[in-house]
Amino acid sequence: MANSATTMITVERDIPAAMRDGVVLRGDLYRPAQGTRHPTLVMRTPYSKDEPNGLMLLLDPLKAAGAGYAVLIQDVRGRFKSDGEFVPFANEASDGYDTVEWAAKQAWSTGRIGMFGSSYMAATQLQAATAAPPHLCAICPIEGSADYYEGRSYRGGAFELGTMLSIALFVGAAGNIERLRQSPKAYRDAWRECKAMADDLPKVAATAPLTELRKTVLGTYAPFFFDWLEHDRQGAYWESFSVLSGYSRIRVPALHISSWYDSFLTGTITNYLGIRSQGATRAARENQYLWIGPWGHYMPRTMVYGRARLGLVEFGLDAMVNLDSVQLQWFDRWLKDDSTNWRFRSPVRIFIMGANVWRDEQAWPPPAKELPLYLGAGGVLSRDLPRSSKPDVYRADPANPVPTSGGAHLVLESAFPHGPWDQRLLEMRSDVLTYTSEVLSADLEVVGEIRVALWISSTAPSTDIVPTLTVVRSNGESINLVDGIRRIALKPGEIIRVEVSMGSVAHKFRTGERIRLRIAGSNFPRHDLNPQTGERSCVATIRLAAEQQVFHDSERPSALRLPVVA
Repeated sequence: MANSATTMITVERDIPAAMRDGVVLRGDLYRPAQGTRHPTLVMRTPYSKDEPNGLMLLLDPLKAAGAGYAVLIQDVRGRFKSDGEFVPFANEASDGYDTVEWAAKQAWSTGRIGMFGSSYMAATQLQAATAAPPHLCAICPIEGSADYYEGRSYRGGAFELGTMLSIALFVGAAGNIERLRQSPKAYRDAWRECKAMADDLPKVAATAPLTELRKTVLGTYAPFFFDWLEHDRQGAYWESFSVLSGYSRIRVPALHISSWYDSFLTGTITNYLGIRSQGATRAARENQYLWIGPWGHYMPRTMVYGRARLGLVEFGLDAMVNLDSVQLQWFDRWLKDDSTNWRFRSPVRIFIMGANVWRDEQAWPPPAKELPLYLGAGGVLSRDLPRSSKPDVYRADPANPVPTSGGAHLVLESAFPHGPWDQRLLEMRSDVLTYTSEVLSADLEVVGEIRVALWISSTAPSTDIVPTLTVVRSNGESINLVDGIRRIALKPGEIIRVEVSMGSVAHKFRTGERIRLRIAGSNFPRHDLNPQTGERSCVATIRLAAEQQVFHDSERPSALRLPVVA
């Protein structure tokens, strides 16, 4: 096999590596046919080392081998060709440590190891780094979570139900179903049930109580879904594999890459900041880099046919980045001591949407001044403090939830596309409120975390607040930029102040455009339905409608808070 006229590549399949408890994991090795020892890159995946989707197409192992690296792609414990039982995240620190140290001792390795990969493969890197294997020299986690409760499985107290269902059906269950191939009927039946559930995801997600889903294929082939569902509060379960507590043990440089429309963006930023401040060594603390581009979770799908487009938005040719080249430059720097090609000297590199340009910064977030835009009567969003006015009212009904429309999520995208889309149909619903600014007379650049502070009341003892920030183009399209959710408990009729984080964004609002804030009571099936009875969502059998009030007067000024950069 050759990837150029002069470089021959050797591929070895199913190489066994024994872990400390004797369980054997298997990987495929790509390496130059010439020479004996090479710096080594490792990716550990639960998605099958034999499939392109398993590799996520974010670093071509043939290209890396052609650049002088040995590349090991390994199935994690309990998946596909590897032995053992798969429990998400539970063994990735110890197995990652053992795999790195095993690879460093092989005849084809120089003993200098880097790790790469996105999503779960980012988690395997970060988990391994917290175990501090001595031969690990650098990592490149793309779209990596930090806390697997907040920002992955839950957000603002609401379960990321659509994402977790999609992962459980087509990722979690898939690997276990593959092991049924010796029983063709059981294999076909399990896959048919998975696909049928995915085809009717909203109906499945509306099951009451959600624990009834144990009776489906999920209970048999993805039982960990119910661990995620039923551990609906922070605690020992989530802390057992959180990366947050491991920052002080991480000793390696890291290039953190994510996207404005990636559901794990908050985790990526948290990892960058956490290791930069708490890393075990000065070299680790001073060599954390952060890149954020205008893509979705599946970066390669964003950049096809010479275009960089996601949803309705074309981001321009500058958004097209050769991630193979960037990652190889990064590893050349740390595994080959060759920094000549690494030209990115600033620790933070972000893409400014709207302007469609990259910008290098010395810190995240960059210096900014908070601009409050106050909600007012008649759907106004203004810099002026509101006068006395009646609150706005909307109805939150779990039987008729506001549907998911774009955004940074991982719900099955065939039915619920990711990214930026026109929100006008949702904004016409009677159960949402919208607040819109005047037409901008000058450009306004917003970079950083977006927050909204609302004074609200509800007829229910528990409810969800779901804000969405959009840019209203001159043609009337209302394009979503970022959104959030907060599940709250309150006394019926009580007026309380609630702050909701919508995450981070970098966007230049152009002259002639407007800024819009939407307030709703649901985002389904991305998030689970709040029963609004005060019961836990996972066990509730009854769901009730509620009336919400949003106050915007001089004593209770509700406001959207934007970080504006000069």
